[in-house]
Amino acid sequence: MTLTNFILAIAALVGSIALLLGWEFSGRWEFLSSLAQRRLTQAETPILQEGTLDHLPAGSLERRLREAGWHFTPLQFRAGYLLLGLLGVALCWQFFIPGLPALLLGGMLAYAPTLTLNEQVLNRGLRMAS
Repeated sequence: MTLTNFILAIAALVGSIALLLGWEFSGRWEFLSSLAQRRLTQAETPILQEGTLDHLPAGSLERRLREAGWHFTPLQFRAGYLLLGLLGVALCWQFFIPGLPALLLGGMLAYAPTLTLNEQVLNRGLRMAS
């Protein structure tokens, strides 16, 4: 695999991820998914929406995602951080230091979304307490 083909593949992958995340954050993804019906039902019944976190186990990924206000499913979140970690390993291995440092950087990149999610959940709790 030549360097040009590798860069093209990475650019296509990053572009696809950016497109999907942009659609998700802008709300257009709901037209293509089954989440549209669930969100419409939640919008029509705001009284029931208050207790939606009660049926989720405390500390579960889905509950933390909802508490942080992120509109990702647990599968999307896990796929995103795994992809980010693999991308970090591949880029570091190719352009910087191969071996263990590349694996460590990939691990840190894979863990970064979880740290951000935990910080968002903590900030929400602090805002509710004050």
